[in-house]
Amino acid sequence: MASTLTSEFAGIATAFLWAFAAMCWAVLSKRIHPTAVATMRLVFAVLALATIHYALYGRLWPADLTSRAFWVLCLSGVAGAGIGDVLYFHSIQRIGPRLTLTITALAPVVSALMALLPPMNERMSWPQISGMVLAVGGVAWVVAEKSGRMAWPTTPGTFRSGVILGILSLVCQSIGFVSSRVGMNTCASVPIPAFSATLIRVSAACVCCWGLVALNGQVRETAAIFRNRISLAWLLLGVAVGPVIGMWLSMVALQGVATGVACTLISLSPLFLIPMTWIAYGERPTIGRIVATVVALGGVACMMMA
Repeated sequence: MASTLTSEFAGIATAFLWAFAAMCWAVLSKRIHPTAVATMRLVFAVLALATIHYALYGRLWPADLTSRAFWVLCLSGVAGAGIGDVLYFHSIQRIGPRLTLTITALAPVVSALMALLPPMNERMSWPQISGMVLAVGGVAWVVAEKSGRMAWPTTPGTFRSGVILGILSLVCQSIGFVSSRVGMNTCASVPIPAFSATLIRVSAACVCCWGLVALNGQVRETAAIFRNRISLAWLLLGVAVGPVIGMWLSMVALQGVATGVACTLISLSPLFLIPMTWIAYGERPTIGRIVATVVALGGVACMMMA
């Protein structure tokens, strides 16, 4: 069992690594079609997760799953890690990693709203509702800020489509979060370990994305990443710091501190992206942008802590 301090540092490190991974995806999305990036990322993620799963549990694939739990987790993976991630990469290509990650930081808010519905039937307290209003207002402020829109060169139409794709991505990710919780706990006779559930979700997402690639006739374009050493290097770096090391550290955080605290620390990625995008793209941070981002993350934190 990880100590509280270790888990807190792991949560902060996860936020940093996921912000860095978003920068990797931004670089790749300018060089390769975003769907190809999302698809190849999942291939390497499945290989890494299966290897780690074997080291942890002595088998490459989870055992003793009920069919209902398996299919609910597959649905979760297709919605969140599959379609949601494809939309996420397309959003990054249009409006940049900082704004996209700020929008998708609302996923806990949307997940909380979905959890009000059956079969979870959860209820929201007034502190949670207040946090939701703060989070939505903060993100709306970030999106509306003129200097934030101009920092990532794009046309007004492309900017609008990028924001819409980011919103659709967070909805898909929220569906993935809620259905994964149902699949791990409600549909299983014995709760499924989080790492095993992650492997199932990512594998299902990988199959889904390859199906989309095949239907669109993009198999050759997707496989072309192996012929470009620079793109392949960025992809491997992004997979290492995101789905592998970042995911492991997120589990360390969730293991040692309360779920609300861990999720709040992990959701700090947009704050780390402010200096990263300043260094990489010259997105000079304004006071308004920083305050708006803090307000949005503060709202998410209020919901989690409540």
